[in-house]
Amino acid sequence: MKFTTDQTEMIAMISVVLKKIPYCYSEDSAEWWIAQDEVVSIDFDKKEIQFVNWSYSDDTTYLQILGICKMYNLETEDYIRK
Repeated sequence: MKFTTDQTEMIAMISVVLKKIPYCYSEDSAEWWIAQDEVVSIDFDKKEIQFVNWSYSDDTTYLQILGICKMYNLETEDYIRK
């Protein structure tokens, strides 16, 4: 598995913000489990950071991740998993 320098930096930055290592990752994505159903993931193909079932209870963390998005020209998307 090979990540570009930018992809490695994004994974590292989000890991620092969340204080967690990715739960899983592949060549085109990385995923962090926040709580039982809450997930933050990077989709390198779509160039977006995805918030799945995010509760927004921690605005500071959310804003830090949005800052990382802007640094690397990524989009964000909120998803609800049923």
